[in-house]
Amino acid sequence: MIIDRIGAIMESVTIGVRVACPDTDAEQIHELTHNLREAVLDADVDDVRLGTTGTAPAGAKSGEVLAVGALVVTVAPTVVASLIVVVEPPAQ
Repeated sequence: MIIDRIGAIMESVTIGVRVACPDTDAEQIHELTHNLREAVLDADVDDVRLGTTGTAPAGAKSGEVLAVGALVVTVAPTVVASLIVVVEPPAQ
């Protein structure tokens, strides 16, 4: 829950962002994803996490599996437009 400048209560919005780029390998996508995460954090969002694809197999050290190139962003509805500016690909 978020309270705006005039005291109205707003629910936050969760948005999935997928990083994809032709002719790049998983390591490059991973690096691009981390760079984008840092840029998104500067956009006044509530939270940015690496996306997951579910739980890890039994016996694995981690409890979840990260999805290469995926971010999950939690943001106030009033900040969605500025988030789009950050994640929108540059014009070709």
